[in-house]
Amino acid sequence: MRTARLAAIVVPLVLLAGCFRLPGDGYEEVHRDGGITKEQAEQMLEAVPGVTEAVFTAAFWSTSGGPVFGASEGMDLVLEVRFDDGYHIGDMDAALEQLVQVAWAANVHSPKGYVLILLDGGVSPNTRWAPVAERVFGNGKDLFAVNPQLVSYTEDSFDFSGKSGVKISADLDERLGQWPGNRPEKLDLALEAGAYEPIVVPALDDASVTASPVWENCWEASVQMNEQYDGQVRVDLVVDGAVTDTTTLSSSNAWVRDPDAPATTRPAASGKVCSTSALPSQSRTSVLVTPLGDPELYDLAPKEVPFTP
Repeated sequence: MRTARLAAIVVPLVLLAGCFRLPGDGYEEVHRDGGITKEQAEQMLEAVPGVTEAVFTAAFWSTSGGPVFGASEGMDLVLEVRFDDGYHIGDMDAALEQLVQVAWAANVHSPKGYVLILLDGGVSPNTRWAPVAERVFGNGKDLFAVNPQLVSYTEDSFDFSGKSGVKISADLDERLGQWPGNRPEKLDLALEAGAYEPIVVPALDDASVTASPVWENCWEASVQMNEQYDGQVRVDLVVDGAVTDTTTLSSSNAWVRDPDAPATTRPAASGKVCSTSALPSQSRTSVLVTPLGDPELYDLAPKEVPFTP
């Protein structure tokens, strides 16, 4: 029996009232024979030993970015696959090629935009798929690692939290034939017995503290979290060995508003910590930044930033 579909969070896309579409920007459906149905695509994948669930979605998107009254629309092919904990992907190139072939063969709605492959298990959530996509298709772009970022569509958004994946440009006619393509002749996803090898990345890249020009006896802590870190950090104001104030910061995913931009464009998170009174200049003061994430995915080493009041 199929398990419940991967969690989805609906995020409506609001366009400016009165916007009009520029010529050539609108999505136009292309109808062609061939390929396989959505159900056939999912059944093919779920028949592979080690796959517990597969969901294919042709997701319509629309954005008002660019000219004020401009609009562009398209259709991404999104393939979500969940794996049994007792299996892992042994050959990432072969697995990605097969997964994209299945998505490309699904004759649901014609693509305009990207093919997104979302994996729950099979590899570490911190796996970087973009180099693999570059080798196999020549157009890979990392979309997410384990960040709980949402890719918004007009009707659906997908919760990528705790998963691994990649996107590639849906320009695959030369490699896979005109959409809809043929189903792959071999479908084993290069799965091998055994759990995947975890990949641990630093939770924090940097931290700094400055005196607040607005609040007296307060200091602004700025924390640059790793682009893949999706957890929180605790910020403590430590005076002569005692914690006098604490705040909690969450990782920022603001950069996903432009998913084509490098992940390093994620802004730093910041917050203030305060003392109830002015601190003596001779006191030992520091801000201690401690990640609170999953130790199996991240190096949670804290960072201490000393400063003089």
